[in-house]
Amino acid sequence: MWKRNTGVTLLELLVTLSIVGVVMAGILGTFVLQSRLYMSQGQMAEMEDNLRFGADFIADMLRTAGYGVPCDNMDLWIPWMGGFTENPDIAAGPPDAFSVASGFEDPVAALSLDASAGDTEISLDDTSALDTSSRRLILIGDTDNAHIVSVGTPMTIDTDPTVAGNQGLSRAYLVGTPVRRIDVRTVSVVGNTLVLNDNQGAGAQDLVIRISNLTVDPIAGDQYEVTLTGQVEVRDAAGESLIERSLIADVSMRNDNGCNGDDDDSSS
Repeated sequence: MWKRNTGVTLLELLVTLSIVGVVMAGILGTFVLQSRLYMSQGQMAEMEDNLRFGADFIADMLRTAGYGVPCDNMDLWIPWMGGFTENPDIAAGPPDAFSVASGFEDPVAALSLDASAGDTEISLDDTSALDTSSRRLILIGDTDNAHIVSVGTPMTIDTDPTVAGNQGLSRAYLVGTPVRRIDVRTVSVVGNTLVLNDNQGAGAQDLVIRISNLTVDPIAGDQYEVTLTGQVEVRDAAGESLIERSLIADVSMRNDNGCNGDDDDSSS
């Protein structure tokens, strides 16, 4: 006796495959959507981290603005910047850019011999971080700013660029007195990147990406409102969209009017 074949027919197979295909398409679509959402959330988190980092970096720069910097005639003290008359110096955008003069780094040298009041020559234990160009402005001890006129042993200095000839130290200093270099750093937005330029020939260096705008607005006295805006393109069920986030911080300069010698330890 013949037994009836219980296998599936071609029609049943096609129907089954069609159902499986629909189910798999739905699963795949859900997976792709979830993957896009996950990537978008990651990009958003990265942008927000970048905003916090950038805002903190800018706030630190503004707070330290003016440490070791002369109060007057800054365009003569900092001639390599061309027209640097205020500290910070804000170039209106959008996006804004701003430059800050300060003794950002630790002392670069120390006196290797005692120096007397009126001296226009001093001896340092290290001159490798100094020159007569963009690394010429120094702070000796906590009192005398000076231009480096010539690098050598001894080193020729000028403590007053408003007067013809080389002017000497206002007071005596002992061997070992620290010498700090005064630098000017510029922060700006190029493309979608926050960049930093130390104005010493290396050009702008990237700080953080996904930054689209920067504004620095004076509030009152030595207070500034800093707004940093990030931008990221995300994909969701509705398609692609551009998302912006802004971080606002109020910052107070520690050094009154950006001048050498004043530090009131105020903060944002």
